[in-house]
Amino acid sequence: MFTYHGKPVSPQDAAEILRHRLNWRVIQLRLHRERDERDGTILRQLWAMIWGRDV
Repeated sequence: MFTYHGKPVSPQDAAEILRHRLNWRVIQLRLHRERDERDGTILRQLWAMIWGRDV
């Protein structure tokens, strides 16, 4: 039997927890990239407004 924070978990749950921990960095990088893309779009729109250009 596996435990997580002192509570018993099934082998399937333990495997999912481990998989999520291994993928944690990949998830964080994806979220960071999405935020950068969103912020970049906002900055382009801001500069276009400042310089009077259409996006």
